[in-house]
Amino acid sequence: MPVSSSLLEAGSLPVFDTVDGRLAPAPVPDMSITSGFVLRELVVKEYDPSLHDTHTALAASLLQATGQVDMVHIEPEYREASFGPYLEGHMDGLTGRYYESHTTHPSDQGDHSELQLSLYDLTPAEHAELVYLLSCGYGAESLALVYLGPLRHGVSVGTLSAGLKGRKPDSQWTNVAGPNSTLVFPNGYDATIVGAPADLYVHRFRTVPDGDHDGDRTLSLSRIEPIN
Repeated sequence: MPVSSSLLEAGSLPVFDTVDGRLAPAPVPDMSITSGFVLRELVVKEYDPSLHDTHTALAASLLQATGQVDMVHIEPEYREASFGPYLEGHMDGLTGRYYESHTTHPSDQGDHSELQLSLYDLTPAEHAELVYLLSCGYGAESLALVYLGPLRHGVSVGTLSAGLKGRKPDSQWTNVAGPNSTLVFPNGYDATIVGAPADLYVHRFRTVPDGDHDGDRTLSLSRIEPIN
C-alpha cells in the first residue's frame, strides 16, 4: 500500500508478530521501543473482542521488561469506537506521560490505521507555553486533545507552540496497523508544576486506502500508565 513521500522519509517503529495476541516464535527486533512499537497480529480471519486486552497486557509487559516503566495501571478509554479517516497532529492531555494502546479492528469501513509520530525536544520556553495552556484549563483531562497547529474558530481546544508548527521534528516514525493489530506509542505530556522540559510526541492518524476506499476506523484504545 503506497504512502506519501513525506511519510517515506520517516523511520519505522519496531514490529512484533503475535498469534492470538501472544508473541510469535520469531526474532525480536533489535530496536529501542522507547518511542513505540507495533504488535502485528498474524491471525486476522475474524474479529476477536478480547484481542485488544491481550495486546495491551503484552505491551505493558514489554515496556516493563525493557525498563520503560516499573509498575503500570491500564485504563480502557474506548471500546470498538468509530473514528474518522484522518486526524490532525495532536497529543492527549498535559498532566502526565503514558503509552497508548491502539487496536484497529476489522470492519466494513477502514481496516488499516497509519500512524505518523513526531518527536520534539522542547525548549524551556516551549515547555512554559504548555504549562500556561494547562493553567488555562486545556489538556487537564486524559482525552483533551492539544493540536499542533492554529486554533480553529469555534473549537475549544488548546494548540501547541506556533514555533513547533514551523520547525521539523527532531525525530519521526511511521507505521501501519492492519486488522487486529495494535500501535503502542508515547502520549501525553507533563506540564504540571513538577514537570520539566522534555520530549513531546505528536501523533496523527489516517486510514490507509484499500483501492478506492478510505473509510472510518473501528478502534479500541487503552492507556498504559506508569506508576513510578
